[in-house]
Amino acid sequence: MKAFEHLKCLAQSELLKERLIEEEKQVQNVRLIFRNIRLTISRVHIRYEDDYYQADLGKKFAFGVTLSSLMVQSAAEDWSVQAQE
Repeated sequence: MKAFEHLKCLAQSELLKERLIEEEKQVQNVRLIFRNIRLTISRVHIRYEDDYYQADLGKKFAFGVTLSSLMVQSAAEDWSVQAQE
């Protein structure tokens, strides 16, 4: 019986190793993607108004965000933008 339990533990550890290797590959891919992203944001306007959360007493509440443009592009290592195909 001990041999069977040992084989069972080995099989589980091999499966765990495979999963860890696969997850590490996924993490490396995500790092590569974020390392090569160029994010450009222009003309940001943020507005927030509040009078200490007294909306129920007739006080006004305001919130707003304005972005003129938000651009996400893939970039090379020298940060030159890649041509789109």
